Amino acid sequence: MKKSIIALILFFSTGIAFSQTTVTLQDQCNCEVLKGTAVSSPGAITPNGVDMGDIYVNTNTGTIYFWDGDSWELTSADDQQLTGFNFDGATNTLTLTLENGGSVNVDLSSLSDSLTDTNTIITSFGIDATNTNLVITDSDTNTYAVALADIAALIDTNITGASLDAPSNVLTISEGTTDVTVDLSDLDDSAGVAANASDIATNTADIATNTSDIATNTSNIATNTSDIATNTTDIATNTADIATNTADIATNTSDIATNTADIATNTTDIAANTSDIATNTSDIATNTSDIATNTSDIATNTTNIATNTAGIATNTTNIATNTADIATNTSDIATNTSDIATNTTDIAANTSDIATNTSDIATNTSDIATNASDIATNASDIATNTADIATNTADIATNTSDIATNTTNIATNTTDIAANTTDIATNTSGIATNASDIATNTSDIATNTSDIATNATDIANHIAADGDTDAGNEYNTSLGLNGTVLELVDGGGTLSDDLDAVFATDAELLAATDDDITGASLDAPSNVLTISEGTTDVTVDLSDLDDSAGVAA
Repeated sequence: MKKSIIALILFFSTGIAFSQTTVTLQDQCNCEVLKGTAVSSPGAITPNGVDMGDIYVNTNTGTIYFWDGDSWELTSADDQQLTGFNFDGATNTLTLTLENGGSVNVDLSSLSDSLTDTNTIITSFGIDATNTNLVITDSDTNTYAVALADIAALIDTNITGASLDAPSNVLTISEGTTDVTVDLSDLDDSAGVAANASDIATNTADIATNTSDIATNTSNIATNTSDIATNTTDIATNTADIATNTADIATNTSDIATNTADIATNTTDIAANTSDIATNTSDIATNTSDIATNTSDIATNTTNIATNTAGIATNTTNIATNTADIATNTSDIATNTSDIATNTTDIAANTSDIATNTSDIATNTSDIATNASDIATNASDIATNTADIATNTADIATNTSDIATNTTNIATNTTDIAANTTDIATNTSGIATNASDIATNTSDIATNTSDIATNATDIANHIAADGDTDAGNEYNTSLGLNGTVLELVDGGGTLSDDLDAVFATDAELLAATDDDITGASLDAPSNVLTISEGTTDVTVDLSDLDDSAGVAA
């Protein structure tokens, strides 16, 4: 095998190996690497305060600048071309020379053999009939085939920019002349935030209403407490009044029982008195008749006595005067003796009548005394009854007043109970409203929690879908490539071929012409999404998708 072919194979193999190697610029050039969009063209003087040789990477275009002491200028390493590679047969060292100076030496001693090279040069290269290999032909008509897929791996158009259209939430990622869009609307929670804002406004109104209801309830509770205290006092008063009324009723009942007994006794006494009065009336009538009779008899007796006295006087005169007439008068004396006998009988009869009258008077006096006693007893009973009736009347008046008070208290209590019932109903309605509002808030919080979880899942899925988790994948440059033109330089000059036509007609090559995205990370504080492809990082500010402030509000 010709050493030039071996060198070419080593070149491609080395290029393939380089595409998988991560190089940290700070370690290689002892410089500080900055990135952003502030430097977009050569000659920029900000940001300043940096050291000679510091590097700045524009994250929109992928262009690299270096600080020359006064301004940011394009770095010569941005598009350096491989100008040639030489092989030292004495040391078996392959030297690769870059366009702007510098070289890389590769010791190929392990590949040395007995073959000799007579300055063979590459005369042409092209694509085979199957469009799968690059065929390189040297001046000795030797050929070497390199898989176009391997070459495609060296030709990576890096991401040159990314932007987010806030109204539509469409993320546009630019790579070379190709734009790829991603609809991030699923990450936009503005509608949820707006709904939450509406719910929060509703909740705020409900809270205000609840606060008013709570104030009203507090006032109602205070009123109820006062009413309950008043009712308790009224109930205590009513209880005392009822106890007093009960005692009064018991006393009245006892008095009524006593009065009833007294009335029964009085009725009996009155009946007895009535009978006694009737008897007395009859006795008095009889006594009156007897007295009248006695009076008449006494009058008659008195007349008779007077007559007798006159007659005795006359007789005495006549006896004294008419001693002579005694004989004459003996008849008269006999007559007088008969009259005296008659008078004696009459006197005896009068005496019996007087005794009877005296007994009747004594009986009447006893009856009158009894009646007077009964009347006195009746008067006492009537006085007692009158006092009891007065007491009963006072007790009834007190009871009537107490009943009126109780009726008023019961009416007040009924009103208070109705008010309390209304307040309790209001409180119950307020509590129901609060419970409904709390349920709504709980549902809203649950919805927000679910939305946040969905967003977190969507972001995680989005990051996972990138398929590139290599945070160390940095921007790489390929030697021997000028855009899509492959250039090979050897002692015979520079050979080149534009591979666009090949890639455009071969699906396998087309699929292999681009590196996959190697990583994506979101900086939570700044909401900046960094997308890495190869050695290129592109950042997108996703702040417009951040609804954390709205969610927090």
